[in-house]
Amino acid sequence: MGASSHGNSALLQTCVRAAFATLAALPVAAAECQCLRLRCRSELGEFVFAPSDMLTLEAIWCVGNSSAFQVGGDCEYCATDCQDDICECRKSISCDWLSIVVAVICFLVTVTLILLACRSAYRHWRLGQVRSYETPAFVLETWEKQPSVAVLLPLGCSLFTMSLGIAFVTVRQTEFNS
Repeated sequence: MGASSHGNSALLQTCVRAAFATLAALPVAAAECQCLRLRCRSELGEFVFAPSDMLTLEAIWCVGNSSAFQVGGDCEYCATDCQDDICECRKSISCDWLSIVVAVICFLVTVTLILLACRSAYRHWRLGQVRSYETPAFVLETWEKQPSVAVLLPLGCSLFTMSLGIAFVTVRQTEFNS
């Protein structure tokens, strides 16, 4: 158990370092490029404009049919991919860092529930190995006495939380790539 917790601690430290490195790079990227103009892409073409410009009919159609833009041409949620002071507008979930936090929490809950199920399965197996005179010293909690509650319920819940985490990541990636 000690080596496993040390491995988890090292993984957590690596993730925290990566998060801080990413956050440290954000102000530098923002200082290099300013979003003076925006780009809207549709089947009618690519339109680059400043939000204060008078938009062509095609650009108005592009902006009006994209959930990433407000009616006036400003970004609804966030501007990204800045190059030469021209930015792309992204949809809400790809701008929202909270979706990543929720996905990570889902995966952490999944791991915790799987560990709980493994612990309960081990305790049930161990109870079968205990000699009759050792049984009073090896007491199962009330909720642990039924294997369906102690093992299957955490596994079922972990499957649900893992699916939820995968759904958050998939939806975010789909929105980000569109």
